[in-house]
Amino acid sequence: MTNLLFIIALLPWERRLFSRLLPSKEIFRKQIGIYIASLPISIFIANIIMTIDGVLWHSWEERLSRYYIPVAMICCYQYVQATARRYNENKLLILNNKHLVDEKIALEEHRKLLQNNRTKILEFRQSLLSDYDQLLELIKNSDMATAKDWVKQKELDIPSPTVMAYSASPIINTAISIYHSRSQRLGIKFSHKINLPKNLKTDENDLSILISNLLENAIQASIKEPGTPEISFTLQHMEKQCVLAITNPCSSSLDLDNDGLPHSTRQGHGIGMVSLKMFLDKYKGYATYTQSDGLVKLFIYWKDEIPC
Repeated sequence: MTNLLFIIALLPWERRLFSRLLPSKEIFRKQIGIYIASLPISIFIANIIMTIDGVLWHSWEERLSRYYIPVAMICCYQYVQATARRYNENKLLILNNKHLVDEKIALEEHRKLLQNNRTKILEFRQSLLSDYDQLLELIKNSDMATAKDWVKQKELDIPSPTVMAYSASPIINTAISIYHSRSQRLGIKFSHKINLPKNLKTDENDLSILISNLLENAIQASIKEPGTPEISFTLQHMEKQCVLAITNPCSSSLDLDNDGLPHSTRQGHGIGMVSLKMFLDKYKGYATYTQSDGLVKLFIYWKDEIPC
C-alpha cells in the first residue's frame, strides 16, 4: 500500500518520465520491437515481486540493491533506443545516397539524349539545306513544273503523326499520341481509358514526362514478347484523386528494390524509375508493381494538389 501511494503521488513526474521512454511507432513494425517495448513493464513487474515480502521498511542496502537493477535496465533501454535512432538515420542516409546515384544516372542519360537530339537536328539541317539547293537549282533553270512536283513529293515524305485529344492539355496529348502511334507501328495493341479535368493541378510537364518514361518502358518490355502484345493505359481523375495504371506483358521476372519498384543494372534503363520516384516524392503519392500470368501491372496514386 505504501508503494501504491508513492506511485499515485508521483504520477505527474512519472508520466513525463515514461512518456520519454516510449519507443517510436516504427519499432512496432518488427517483431523484435515488441520485445524491446515490453522491457519497461518487465522491469516494473520484477521490482514489484522483490518488494512483496511482508516487510514494511527495508534497510538502505536492500533498497539500493533493489532499485539499482531497474535504473540500470532503464539506462540500457535508453541506449537501445538511441542505437535504433542512429540505425534509422544511417539507413535513411543510405537511401538518400542511392536516390542521388539514380538521379545522377538519369541526368547522364538525359545528357546523352540531348546530344543525340542535337546530332539528329544537325543531320536534318544539312538535309534541309541540300533540299533547298536542289529547289533553287530547279528555279534557276525555270523548271517550275518539276519544282512543283518535287515540293509535293517532299510534303508527302514529311511524317504527320496525329495528335489525339485525350485531355485539355496539349503536352499530355502529345506524349500519349507519340507512344500510341509508336506502339501501332511496332504491332502492339494500345488500349486506353483517360479522364482528366480542365483545371488539373498536377503540373502537366511532370505528368507528361512520367507518362513518356513509363510508356517507353512498357513498349520496350512488350516488343520482346511473342505474338501480339497489348498495352493497357488508364489515367483517371475523381475529385482530388488521380490514378495511373499501366498493364503490359513481361515474361521475365522483375527485380524489385526496397521501395517495391523495378530497377535495372543495365546502363540506360533506370531513368523511368528515377522519374517515377521523383514524381511520387513531389506529389506524396505511392506506386505498386505486381506481376502475374506474364503481365506486369503498375498502379500509381496521388492527390491532385499543387505541390509545396
